[in-house]
Amino acid sequence: MIKRCIGVFGILFWTAIQGIVAQNSVLDVQIYHVQQGEELPQIIRKFKTCRAYLLALNPELKSTLAPDLSLIVPKASAMEKGDELSVDFVEHKVKRKETLFGIAQSYGLSLSDVQAYNPEVTAESLNKGDRLKIFTACTIPSPEQVQLIRDEWTNKMVTWHVVAVKETLWSLGHRYNMSIAELQELNPDLTQNLVVGQRLKVRGTALDSIGVGDPNFDYYAVQPKEGFFRLRQKFGLTKEEIVALNPNADEGLKLGMVLRLPKAVMSYLETEHEALIDLRDFKTDSSAQRITLMLPLQLEGFIQDSLALNQQYVQGNRLLRIALDFYTGVLMAQDYAKSYGLDVSLDVLDTQAKKSVVDSLLGVYDFSQSDMVIGPFLPANVLAVAEHLKRSDLPVVSPLSRPNGPVPDNLVQTIPDAASMRRALMDYIKNNKQERKMLFVGDADAPGLAAMRGQWPKVKVLLPREQGYIDPDDILPQLSDSRENWVVLESRKPVIISNVIGVLNGMAYYQQKNEENDTIKKTYDVRLFTSAKNESFDFDDISNIHLSHLEFSYPSLSRPYSIGETLEPFVLTYLERFGTTPNKYAARGFDLTLDLILRQASTNGPLTQALVMPETTQYTENKFRYELGPQGGYENKAFYLLKYTQDMGIEELINSLGARN
Repeated sequence: MIKRCIGVFGILFWTAIQGIVAQNSVLDVQIYHVQQGEELPQIIRKFKTCRAYLLALNPELKSTLAPDLSLIVPKASAMEKGDELSVDFVEHKVKRKETLFGIAQSYGLSLSDVQAYNPEVTAESLNKGDRLKIFTACTIPSPEQVQLIRDEWTNKMVTWHVVAVKETLWSLGHRYNMSIAELQELNPDLTQNLVVGQRLKVRGTALDSIGVGDPNFDYYAVQPKEGFFRLRQKFGLTKEEIVALNPNADEGLKLGMVLRLPKAVMSYLETEHEALIDLRDFKTDSSAQRITLMLPLQLEGFIQDSLALNQQYVQGNRLLRIALDFYTGVLMAQDYAKSYGLDVSLDVLDTQAKKSVVDSLLGVYDFSQSDMVIGPFLPANVLAVAEHLKRSDLPVVSPLSRPNGPVPDNLVQTIPDAASMRRALMDYIKNNKQERKMLFVGDADAPGLAAMRGQWPKVKVLLPREQGYIDPDDILPQLSDSRENWVVLESRKPVIISNVIGVLNGMAYYQQKNEENDTIKKTYDVRLFTSAKNESFDFDDISNIHLSHLEFSYPSLSRPYSIGETLEPFVLTYLERFGTTPNKYAARGFDLTLDLILRQASTNGPLTQALVMPETTQYTENKFRYELGPQGGYENKAFYLLKYTQDMGIEELINSLGARN
């Protein structure tokens, strides 16, 4: 039964109204977007309804209407059927001392309802004898009808949300059951740094904001083909537990849906459990692309017609060698894109590794035709370029460096941050520690030491002696011969790294004298970790055999392409074209550039729209999954946890929820 809002004189028309209302028991509605400057009385009059009707279907309705606000209103076809939604009017003759507000109250109406149908009359202009048009009845949907209508239409409505304290894009995505991509689509100028009081367009009905900012919870985007069974395997949570935290999930999971989950179950998800996609399957735009490369090629140092001197010049300049290797990878990506039906042109600018040259290029080069800029290499230079181009929102990609602190919103950081990689390793250790003996060895100021003490406040710590080395007699008393020993080694000094690895490797069979002066052997099971693998671990004195014996494990932004049993097609093609196998810089140039090209081809808009997809892409050595960075721009959150194997290979660690490798 439809409820009715009836004025004082409405009783006189009750019988007639009943017959008309019965014919309209199912309301015909539509979505209407409020126009600039439009007020509530105008909406009421335009759709021949009343405030009570609008408020029933739009509980978020306020007297002041924001532009673009979506409202559920009567459909035009319904209004044309004889004003069925607002039936009949009476004429009211204004008496002495009457006010608009008082007249509205006498009919059981709001002031907006009276003003809607008498737009020429104001509170100040009201005079005795004025004749007002007063509607006598307005149909109001029942609670059951409201529920049905809003279930069908709320996801099509655009409303405004005012950002509160501690709210993030992820918390808003969860609250409104929207993906991050959907939020960005509605708010093209959206940045990752939300400001309290900022107004954002959203869709749907908001959930309660309970738990926003709770350090015990985090947010997760549903991956392709992911259901409750897969989530239970990944996080150990039942459907009931997930729905309890995410009521919208009861209607089913959808790609990109933001779930609120306990942080304790959201440890790093290694490759086996990541949603890997092939962007070639998502190609929607085959338009020509133009990439501007800004590389430190330092061409001014080359000597014409002197191959020997040029080779000498290249060999003596490490940054130049890296730039040339990276560039060969970019050229290979261009070739691959062509084979996929994509036309990609390259503009190469030589930065000469100088800030002054970069500034000069910014003053003369026309970036307006570029789809993206890759480079420069050096942090200060790439920041300068991104800052210069941020107004045009042109993506500037930092391929090999990671600037610190706040960055422009158009900067794409492809190097994962060290803190995330460190947490990934510590999470792996924490979830697999069990009864193992933990030991830290290394520098007193190592970031990994602070991270370990945060997890295990009483962890045993061994620091180098004043002479700059670790003695076997320092380590031996800290090891258990009955439990596995997990040792975290953190240092930037090659001599310390070499010293400790050699000592630990020798502990497998350690000879010592007993009280009877007899020689005995003890076996120690030792596994080696680091959260910050640096060039010191590649020191010539360090044996890969020793690292394999110790099952050396570490986070890495890339993995060797030889990790599989067969070579990647890229490696074979590169070998054929350049006569040598690609190094890590060539592989990165290829992986990074091809990924960006395919992302651009997967959207009909700017590249930034394709950067926030929740899935991970993986190529020869590198993988990519971008998120909005906490200090601006976009950050690659995809990396590897790797382990040396006993057979001298390198493999990825599986998820800590699975069996230990």
